[in-house]
Amino acid sequence: MNRYRTACAWVLLSGLTFGGSANAKLFLVAKVVGEVSTRTDSGEEVEFGYARWFPKNTRVFTRDQSGVEALSPGLFLRFGKETAFSFGPDELQMHKGALMARLRGSDKELLVEGPEATLRMKGTGSLLLEVVTNGGFKLIGLTGNPSVATDPASDARDLLPGEVLFMKPQDEGWSDPVHVDLVKLVKSSFLVRGFPNTASFDAEIAQEAQTQADLITKTFRAEVGDAREASSF
Repeated sequence: MNRYRTACAWVLLSGLTFGGSANAKLFLVAKVVGEVSTRTDSGEEVEFGYARWFPKNTRVFTRDQSGVEALSPGLFLRFGKETAFSFGPDELQMHKGALMARLRGSDKELLVEGPEATLRMKGTGSLLLEVVTNGGFKLIGLTGNPSVATDPASDARDLLPGEVLFMKPQDEGWSDPVHVDLVKLVKSSFLVRGFPNTASFDAEIAQEAQTQADLITKTFRAEVGDAREASSF
């Protein structure tokens, strides 16, 4: 049954490439974990189920230890617990919470609007995005090197695995990058481990985490070695 549902989902998604507006993005509900509900801006409750399209301009809410996955050609989105979001005509509106995004082609672009920030992402790779208290975004690179930009006119920058960037609210730009231990993050993240993953994606994440761990070890050993002599201080 799961294979049948997956096959049907991809048939529907492939049809989007040829039908409808070239700029329109329709997202299919791929998987639901736990309790997920929807409500229109007018307060009307909307039925939410598996293998259907996400409605436009309708807020989706996930509860504790719950989440939902969305599919569109070249884009995969996984929304985590305690998250509220909605799909507009051509953009994703993140009201609170976090998501994992996977981009599968340099020609695919996702516009994300938050309470106080707007982000454009494209390229190939995956990342975590969280709405922070000040209304901006926190981004963490997982795999590949997706590019992120604050607006079409600004220069995009690549987000590397393990790199953490804060997008400041009200067009104030980026914070200085810092890095997080991917091995520990992957083990503890609900967005990564709270859902079934494909074997290829698990292998990709594991490879990126190990590469980063090896690099950290080599860098640490080099710095410690350079500081052993008194003249180094």
